[in-house]
Amino acid sequence: MSRSICCQRSGVSLLPQVRRTYAPRGRTPTLRHRLNWKRAGVAAALSGAGLAALTAWAPYQVLFAAVGILTATAAAAAAPLIRSAAHLDAPAQQSPAQRDDTPRLPPHMVWLLGLLAAACLLGEGAAAGWSAVHLHTLHTSEAIAAAAYAAYSAAMVTGRLFGDRLNARFGPTTIARAGAALAATGLGAGLLIGSAPAALIGWTALGLGLSTAVPSLISAAGHGGPRAVAAVAATGYLGLLMGPAAIGALASLTSLSIALALPVLLAAVVALSAHRALDPT
Repeated sequence: MSRSICCQRSGVSLLPQVRRTYAPRGRTPTLRHRLNWKRAGVAAALSGAGLAALTAWAPYQVLFAAVGILTATAAAAAAPLIRSAAHLDAPAQQSPAQRDDTPRLPPHMVWLLGLLAAACLLGEGAAAGWSAVHLHTLHTSEAIAAAAYAAYSAAMVTGRLFGDRLNARFGPTTIARAGAALAATGLGAGLLIGSAPAALIGWTALGLGLSTAVPSLISAAGHGGPRAVAAVAATGYLGLLMGPAAIGALASLTSLSIALALPVLLAAVVALSAHRALDPT
């Protein structure tokens, strides 16, 4: 819980700074900024798959202790780098025409952006919390089950790596709608087929499809100023935090395959509604 609160609060508070820092340069590389989180997700998923395979040779207590030592070492090594980057907190020099302190988005647009972000991030929470469980119910090994989230995260990293170029060429509305449609179709097909290879492809499609949606929604909220960005990000993270619990509750009443239809339906809603938020005119 403390890890989730720390990571999500950091993301909510940092996004307005990212937009304000790059606004004078005429671009807002939200996709590239958020890449760091997904690269960490890939590393964590691959590490989880490796640890699952290592349990045949070492007890859990030894592995957990090793992970704790490595985490503490990495935190100590990162402290000097964080202190050296303190100058980035200084406000960027902007002309009056470039300042976005005055909101220019009506409240209902901020709510719409936030709800669509929550729908997308619910899919991310589903992948983080239930993709491995889903693969395990299809009678795969623990290592293969853990690889589901690795495939999802790798696909999202790939999408965000090229997302800024695609948005510049085709527009964020087209890319977000096409991606959400891919996410809904891919995961939906994986759930219907019910095999391990189809499920892996489905989770990969979900990651690739949703890779550009949330950053584009948050970037659009930047037209309303830092408060709008923080509001949309915070509303979106509610989906990330509440999604796994909602899916678990549905699974207890029905089955996991049926419960995982929730992110499929929400991705379809994003595909049908994203143009209202990203291109309201």
